[in-house]
Amino acid sequence: MVTVYVVTRWYRAPELITGRGAETGYGPSIDLWSVGCIFAEMLNRRPLFPGKDHLHQLRLITSLYETVEEEEEETFEGHDSSSPPSKTSPTRSKEDRQPSSVLSPHVVRQAIPSIDCESGRDLVQGLLHLDPSLRFESEEALRHRYLAKVFDPEELSVAADAPCCDQLESMDPEFAFDSLTSEVVEIADMVASTPIT
Repeated sequence: MVTVYVVTRWYRAPELITGRGAETGYGPSIDLWSVGCIFAEMLNRRPLFPGKDHLHQLRLITSLYETVEEEEEETFEGHDSSSPPSKTSPTRSKEDRQPSSVLSPHVVRQAIPSIDCESGRDLVQGLLHLDPSLRFESEEALRHRYLAKVFDPEELSVAADAPCCDQLESMDPEFAFDSLTSEVVEIADMVASTPIT
């Protein structure tokens, strides 16, 4: 079961907001969207999508994605039509992406002006792809050329098995709720009895 309340709203992937995440389940692409939002916030020093509610959040996200026509108009403006500039992303080919689901470099420059290099914009584009199946994977993001100076392949470790929630999923929902509630009450009592120093 996928819930829209798994992530702080400002970092929530659009497929969770729209309910499309229920089709594929909670996966790494949802976390990588959040990484993209946090990365952009670190560079910009303010949240990229500070939504007030889920509808406002979705409006903020979709407002940054251009239609194919607008993107092509912006890209080809001022160029000789017989030799348009290359629109191929250096990390992932443009054919693999639907233009309307990718942030254009122009939009990234406007939304995050502190990213002053093409490789940084490409990393943001790959992490914030609207289509979760085309979003960068963890290792792809870590090995991205923007992070080349800080990435150490020796530090890359991959879990042998994916995390498992079988025990939680097989638990009686009422028992799980009661257990969680009693734990929250226990922690609240402990916090209330701890003197502030």
